[in-house]
Amino acid sequence: MNEYLMKELKSSRTPQLNAALAKARGEFPDIPRNRVATIKMKSGGQYSYKYADLADVFNAIDPALAAYGLLVMQWPEGDSLQTLVAHESGEERVTQWPIKALPQQSLDTAQAFQSAVQVAKRYALTAALGISSEETIEGDARGHKVVSPHPVAADPFIENDGIRAPVGAKVN
Repeated sequence: MNEYLMKELKSSRTPQLNAALAKARGEFPDIPRNRVATIKMKSGGQYSYKYADLADVFNAIDPALAAYGLLVMQWPEGDSLQTLVAHESGEERVTQWPIKALPQQSLDTAQAFQSAVQVAKRYALTAALGISSEETIEGDARGHKVVSPHPVAADPFIENDGIRAPVGAKVN
């Protein structure tokens, strides 16, 4: 960690919280990404990515949070989700995350609101703790497996180790 960042962490109003979070993060295991989200694009086609649901995230991180005296609480307040990360010393940090309707929904029903809150909880929690609960596909063309709604002629080429060659060709 760079010297400037260490100085900022030590001089902040939450040095014990910061130290405990740093230690806990060092012990967070890989979070299993057992769920699949499929996104339909306006232009047609779709892509998918794997993610961990909120329960999987908490199951993975709770032991390390508890070991270092950390607590996470989340609650909706208006159109924002509040996330409190607190340390047994009394130091705490509260962040806000917007609660937004899922595509093709509104927040008018209890079920729609609860779904939006659950999504906000996962995003807010992982952002507050600096962890990831889903595959990173942005900026990686290989991660965007777009499925066209219209059949496309089979590609007569294959790609092997970054080399594009006709199907059946031997690539060294």
